[in-house]
Amino acid sequence: MFPARVIICEVAPRDGFQSEDQWIPTEQKIKIIRALANTGVQSIEVTSFVHPKAIPQLKDAEEVVKGIEDLTDFRKKSPILKECAGRSPMSRWEMNFGWL
Repeated sequence: MFPARVIICEVAPRDGFQSEDQWIPTEQKIKIIRALANTGVQSIEVTSFVHPKAIPQLKDAEEVVKGIEDLTDFRKKSPILKECAGRSPMSRWEMNFGWL
């Protein structure tokens, strides 16, 4: 049996941008997210709030979110990476997803 409803979450702004070697200007990121929102997708991972040393391409996360605050037709989602004290070095990071 198939579900009555499926929600597709677009991850290109977060996952794709973080993989690029050259800096993508903040305005260009906002333009791409706006274009994706216009397709009708209901959920978009717009960025990630991580330390700039970990993922330099996402150092403008706050500006990106501010640049799309007026968009309300989709759910804006962002993973937040946080360090968890008392864990081994390989497992001390935890990913939490939060709706913006």
